[in-house]
Amino acid sequence: MYEEINSWLNSSKEYFQGCALYNRYGHSVSLKRLLNKGGATSRNKSALEYELRKLIRNIKPPSAGTSGSVKITAHKKAGNLSKKQHSNPNVTPGHQQSSRRQNTPEVDELNSTVQMMQKHRASLQSTLELLPTDADRCTAAHTILDLSDKIDKAYERLSHYDKHGILPLEKTNAEKPELDQSDVGKLYQRMTTLRTYVSRYEGLVKKSKKPETLVKNQDKLNKYKIELKKIEDIIKK
Repeated sequence: MYEEINSWLNSSKEYFQGCALYNRYGHSVSLKRLLNKGGATSRNKSALEYELRKLIRNIKPPSAGTSGSVKITAHKKAGNLSKKQHSNPNVTPGHQQSSRRQNTPEVDELNSTVQMMQKHRASLQSTLELLPTDADRCTAAHTILDLSDKIDKAYERLSHYDKHGILPLEKTNAEKPELDQSDVGKLYQRMTTLRTYVSRYEGLVKKSKKPETLVKNQDKLNKYKIELKKIEDIIKK
């Protein structure tokens, strides 16, 4: 799998060859249908490359002589594990001691946000086939991709906290230009994203315990509600 996908990523990235790879190794049936049916649009090309990179992100590239050294490596690992077990009777086979850091309120809040995004993504995935039009399904599919990207970034921050004890600040993009009001597709896409944000921050406002956290979450909720109302008004015209 690694060699095929990596070869495609380092080539001219012919769209339908990439689709064939995702059809073979990808997991999302709805995304496969979207990529094959939607054609080689710029958004679909970006989504395809993103998903294929994600498939091999945590796979180490094969190196020469790997197959011949597998048994030796396995024996070394087994010997090291046996030594650890003798030196520490509390370690059982197949398990290692964990010294996970205690969560801060900010980490708990980020975990809660991730869970909300995961639930929203799962809801969109489960109802994707029931949406009435291709445009609706396309918008929902792109929202699923955006949520997946946000979840990945959140997990990167949480992993950094586990390793170093510091939760890095969320990376914010430069202020986005005003949406083209004549581009109905982008307006609907932004409206769907804003509804996700409103739903998320309504939950966070209810769960906020500290006054400063409540104020911060309420400010963001109000900001997203105002932008959502503006876009809904434009679409209704």
